[in-house]
Amino acid sequence: MVRTGFATDTEAHRALVRPLRLDRGRRLPPLRGVSIIPGPPFHWGELGLGCGALALGAAALIALRRRRARLPRLAAIGSRTAGAFAILAGILLVLGSFRGA
Repeated sequence: MVRTGFATDTEAHRALVRPLRLDRGRRLPPLRGVSIIPGPPFHWGELGLGCGALALGAAALIALRRRRARLPRLAAIGSRTAGAFAILAGILLVLGSFRGA
């Protein structure tokens, strides 16, 4: 909530140090030592893996096109399909690495 601007640091600290009233008069104890510092905007490992898959897929498709290797028809289709799937997987990993608000 602090990261998105819904609450300020001060408001978040005040909410954590007060006991929380529940139904039927019970209370939850206040939280101490909890960090409200926003996390990174990405899951860095997933972002790196996605970028690597994108680069690998693009390099494979470029190499197949430039080399003009005489591959059997089925091998050429399979190689292009694998490169396209690597690009698609990279895109999905990169998009999935963004943290939601």
